[in-house]
Amino acid sequence: GRYQEAIRDYSKALQLDNHQSEIYLNRAVDYMKTGFVDEARRDLDEAILLNRSLSQAYESRGLLALGEGDTQLAIQDFTTAIRLGADGGLVHYNRAVALSMTGDLV
Repeated sequence: GRYQEAIRDYSKALQLDNHQSEIYLNRAVDYMKTGFVDEARRDLDEAILLNRSLSQAYESRGLLALGEGDTQLAIQDFTTAIRLGADGGLVHYNRAVALSMTGDLV
């Protein structure tokens, strides 16, 4: 994909209106795809601050946390995403992976 170009366009959009949680979320996903983990986390945190009901932001931040071995944050974020309505099988699978890494299967 043309992730770098998309990131530039998302950044321009945020310069015009930095109160759009979905733009932060989308830029974060592209940052994740290109390996810019710190930037992705920053954007996901901002998306959540702007819209605490954005389940996709919690799910994506959970993936980052899981990838870094922070299973507690991953479980917390996946659980929040599910509570907010994320019903795809992948979020449940990822929470199960995080739970199994802690040994705390429910």
